[in-house]
Amino acid sequence: MNPDQEALFSNRRDNYLSLNVVSNQEDIPLLSNRGYSLSKEPNIQAPKQRGKIRCFNKCRFSIKTFTFWISMLDVILFLITNQYIKKDNEELEYCILYKFGGKYTPAILTYHHIHRLVLPIFLHHTDKHLMANLLSQLMWGFRLEEALGTRKMIFLYLITGIAGNMMSAVFNPTGLGVGASSAIYGILGFALPYVIISVKDPQNDIIDHLFTLNTIYSLVKSFFSNAPQADNDMHRGGFIVGLLVAGLFIRGSSAMGFDKKNKIAMTSLILIVLYFGILSIALFLMPSYHQEAATEAAKCAKLLGW
Repeated sequence: MNPDQEALFSNRRDNYLSLNVVSNQEDIPLLSNRGYSLSKEPNIQAPKQRGKIRCFNKCRFSIKTFTFWISMLDVILFLITNQYIKKDNEELEYCILYKFGGKYTPAILTYHHIHRLVLPIFLHHTDKHLMANLLSQLMWGFRLEEALGTRKMIFLYLITGIAGNMMSAVFNPTGLGVGASSAIYGILGFALPYVIISVKDPQNDIIDHLFTLNTIYSLVKSFFSNAPQADNDMHRGGFIVGLLVAGLFIRGSSAMGFDKKNKIAMTSLILIVLYFGILSIALFLMPSYHQEAATEAAKCAKLLGW
C-alpha cells in the first residue's frame, strides 16, 4: 500500500468510533454501518470479511450464538410457566411468576432471594410480552454479538439485566417484575453511540435509518412513558448501564491528537461501580417488608400447593 492509500484508509478509519475487540485487522470499527476495504486496493472490499464488519445491516443468523440460545431459553421458560396458568386467572399467573423468581423486593429483603435480580430477565407473562422482547432481542443481538464477541455479549446482557432489576427493586418495591427488556434496553444503550456516530454516513440505506429511528423511539418511550403495565425503571436502569458499558470499549480517534480511551474506560468503570453501590445501599436501607413478603409467600404456596 503506497503512502496515499495509507492516508486515505487512515482518514476513513478515524471517522468512526471503534470497539476494543480482538481483530485480525488493526483498528477496524466493527460496529459501523459499512465495511472498510480489507484488500490492498482501497476501493475493493474482501467479501468474506465484509459480512462480519457490516453488522448493522447484514449480520448472519447463527444457532451458535448466545443470542439464539438465550432466546430459546426465553421461549422454553414461557411454555413451562404457561402450562400452570389458566386463562384469565391473574392471581395464578402472578404466583407462578413469583415462584419462578420474578423480581419482588420484599422477598429479596426478607428471604435474601438475590436470584430475583437475575431470573426475571428470562421470564415473560404474556405471549405479546415475549414476542415483543424477542423481536428486539434478535434484531439487535446478532448484530452486536458478531461485532462484540460472545463473552462480552454475555457480560453486557447479564450486567444490564441485573442493573434494570436493581433499579426496579428500589423504585418499584411492591411490584412483581419480569421480562428481558432490562437487558434489551442495555443493548440499546450500548449501541446508541455507534448509531449516532454513523447516522450521517452517506452509504446508509433505509434499513439503517429505520434501526436508528427505532432505537431513539424506544428510548424516548421508555424514559417518558408512565404506562402502568410497563416497568420503566427496569428499562431505564438497563439503558444507563448499557451506555456505561459502551464506554468501556470505546476508543478515541487518533486524529484528535490524544488517546482518551483510558479516561473514558476508567470513568465508565467508576460510574458502573457507583451505580451498583448506590442501589445496593438503597436496598439495604429500605424499610422492612417482612409482612408483605410473608403474605405473598403464604398466598402463593396455598394457591399452587408447592
